[in-house]
Amino acid sequence: MNLEKSGIPTVFMCPEGFRGIVKAQARLSGMPAYEPVTLPGQIVALSPQQLTAKIDQASDKMVAGLVSS
Repeated sequence: MNLEKSGIPTVFMCPEGFRGIVKAQARLSGMPAYEPVTLPGQIVALSPQQLTAKIDQASDKMVAGLVSS
């Protein structure tokens, strides 16, 4: 979030279950509108191929987050 505050666009990607934690940290950092890109479900037990597929599905959101910042 320090990079964002400095004007450098970033995207924070996390499992859907961590969205609330990331949003709370963003609010505490003075960025209440910050939206992380979330990956559905759990990622801890995924194979590299399965994780890559989830990231590919979120790629449009990641790009949108970078260009709209």
